[in-house]
Amino acid sequence: MKRQRSVCLWRKKLVFSPDYAVVTYCIIWVQSLLEWHPNIDSTDIIIFADNGHVTLEGAVKTCWEKMSAEDVVATLSGVIGITNVLAVVPSETIDDQIIANDIITALDRNAMIDAGDVDVRAENGIIALTGSVSSSATQRAAYTIAWYTRGVHDVRNNLVIEKKKEG
Repeated sequence: MKRQRSVCLWRKKLVFSPDYAVVTYCIIWVQSLLEWHPNIDSTDIIIFADNGHVTLEGAVKTCWEKMSAEDVVATLSGVIGITNVLAVVPSETIDDQIIANDIITALDRNAMIDAGDVDVRAENGIIALTGSVSSSATQRAAYTIAWYTRGVHDVRNNLVIEKKKEG
């Protein structure tokens, strides 16, 4: 006998599932964690669960809310995969030059990053980071700084890791 998929949708309707109770519990648990998170507005987040895979759909206002929602789901026991297709729909529009300047200022404040080696371009809230950094930790730090900057919708991390030559 072929096993039916156990799919459930929170907020709109519940779809038939042989594991209805398990899937419903999973979705309610994820929703509760998101609702209680102090930095995530989960009002417009839709959650699907299917055999240990959780899909986040809908919209949030900031990139860091999108990342934080995924991080919250990843902490749950039994979750074996996450698909995060949350759209970032800011509640306000911030000028691209202001966003780029905020990122450059934050990069300057980080001791790990030589901000002069990182080029920051912003277009319609989408950030492109280019240049070179000394390590994967530095690359990750620059990427995280960009994601957590107000007004950012998406980040394209094109930083190259190059060990600097001494001398």
